[in-house]
Amino acid sequence: WAEETKERAKEKSSPAVSAKLVRKAKRKTPPILRQRLKTSRKTKN
Repeated sequence: WAEETKERAKEKSSPAVSAKLVRKAKRKTPPILRQRLKTSRKTKN
């Protein structure tokens, strides 16, 4: 189980995958949520 979570973490950290997810999220979310995502990302990193 721990191994599985490690693999998922790797996928999330890889820039290509995260970029894809961001693009999908941008399509679905309205501008207000988009700005919120940007700010939350800044605080995470």
